[in-house]
Amino acid sequence: MAQVYGRIVCDRPLVSEFSRQPCVYYKSEITWEYDEAECYRKYLNSEGDVAYRERISEGEYQNALRLGSRAKSYPGGMTGKRPGLGYSDSGSFQKRVDPGYSDSFQQKPGSGYFSAASFQQKPGSGYPPSDFFQKKPGYSDYPQKPGFPGHLEKSQFSEAGPPQKYYSNVYYDPSTGREYLLERETETRTETLHSVVRQLPFFIEDETGRVRVDPTGAEVEAMLVVDETVFPGKGPSRFNFDFKRYFSRMRTENRSTRSFVYKEWVLPVDGMAFAMGEVRSEVGDPVIRKPLSGGRFIIAPKSAEALLEEHRSNAYGFLAGSLVLLGIGVFTVLHLLQSL
Repeated sequence: MAQVYGRIVCDRPLVSEFSRQPCVYYKSEITWEYDEAECYRKYLNSEGDVAYRERISEGEYQNALRLGSRAKSYPGGMTGKRPGLGYSDSGSFQKRVDPGYSDSFQQKPGSGYFSAASFQQKPGSGYPPSDFFQKKPGYSDYPQKPGFPGHLEKSQFSEAGPPQKYYSNVYYDPSTGREYLLERETETRTETLHSVVRQLPFFIEDETGRVRVDPTGAEVEAMLVVDETVFPGKGPSRFNFDFKRYFSRMRTENRSTRSFVYKEWVLPVDGMAFAMGEVRSEVGDPVIRKPLSGGRFIIAPKSAEALLEEHRSNAYGFLAGSLVLLGIGVFTVLHLLQSL
């Protein structure tokens, strides 16, 4: 593989499309950035849920709007039973905590529980006797804490009513008898309208002489000389590019232009360039071409050292990103294993 770095020489160069400068290689590109509106009809079932949706045209969307809509409420889907609502019997909590508990509140012999009456009160101790806390005639039950007899505890499951669903604009399809909603989504997209690449053979000249380079099949890293965004309504572009012939072959319905982006890359005449490829002889003169064995053929407007440093930096960045992703993967696996 031969490598050469020097000045680009060409007797009859190209003229780039946008920047209009002499060069041996250029790539011009125009990208269209636009907002596209997509219209959908979302059919509802009897509970007000969206059963399915279908994409419709802008005309169908406008026709549905002209027919009008109305506000409507739907019962919503049944939620069944939900935990944490309602009440269970008074002894359910104690039964779950103490298997020896019974509704009659009789303690089993040897259960370890003592009745209040088993503790005799000393005269003048200030403590009322155990029968003092009996229910008084005409008075309601005293409030009890959770876990005590007489307390209404919330059961684990109980009935819950379905939520209401309200829509302010419900449309009706007379052909199917179905009710539906209209939806219009807007997404920003890009599309390449114009892309041209032109190149021709040239010479690279250094202090030792010159060598011919045929760029056919090369990986060309050219210089970015044009990067301009043109917005509609902001005046004509300095490139005066006519888009009519492109838009005549494209679908433009429901699309509104955001901008046009012009870009151009060149290898200018008299600029410095590096070439690496296979040297072959043509009519007695050496020519650098794409290797027949399928090796790399590179042309770039920078030195071999700068190109090598750039590739090394990219490799380090790729390695660092790979290590980060590997660490995240190992951490995730360890976390899942610990949770099992």
